[in-house]
Amino acid sequence: MKIKRQFFDYDVSLSYVYGLDDLPVACRAVITATENLGEVDIYTELLYPKRHIAGFDVAGALGEIGIWGEAALFMSEEVRLLTDLSALGMGVEETIALEDRSYVKFLLGADYTFRNGFYINMQYLHGFVHERGRANLEDYLLVGTELRLLNDRIKIVPVAGAVTVTDFSDIANNYAVVYAPEISYRPIDNAELTCGTRLIQGSNNTVFGRLKDNDEVYFKVKYSF
Repeated sequence: MKIKRQFFDYDVSLSYVYGLDDLPVACRAVITATENLGEVDIYTELLYPKRHIAGFDVAGALGEIGIWGEAALFMSEEVRLLTDLSALGMGVEETIALEDRSYVKFLLGADYTFRNGFYINMQYLHGFVHERGRANLEDYLLVGTELRLLNDRIKIVPVAGAVTVTDFSDIANNYAVVYAPEISYRPIDNAELTCGTRLIQGSNNTVFGRLKDNDEVYFKVKYSF
């Protein structure tokens, strides 16, 4: 359900969702030994937790600066993980895979276009799409820029990416930086050629940092019929 109104040139809405989480959670794992010494097989059962989500968002402008904000209260059912180690002589262990405690994710953003056409967008995000639970929500600063030339035939994205710090008392071991510049060219109206790169650096204590060995360069061709 969603209710949307406009107040003083600001678009405001309230929303509510009751449904299943988009990402599953492990609820049962059976661990058995294989013929190879030191190797085990793991059989896992997953379920999609039920959850309530109450949301609020607002969008408008302060002068020539666009601003917006979103927040959502998540209330998930508790999911317990049963780990069956009977085949290894250690019985069955029960742990909580997902707590039923509520938590809030939110986003604050702003954008601005300079007179020369240079566009900048900045957003502060608390809680990425895959993160669940109060203790597991990280903070991200997302940045995007764009410059269009020759009647929009060339689009340059010199600065784009994200920065996250999970512990400001020990930044060296709890940070990640993603840098993703890009350039696009439209030789004709229906076609677009894009070349870009994605560079990641950071510590293994962050989600992005664990992907630091997956830097890439890409080339895309898009044609619209």
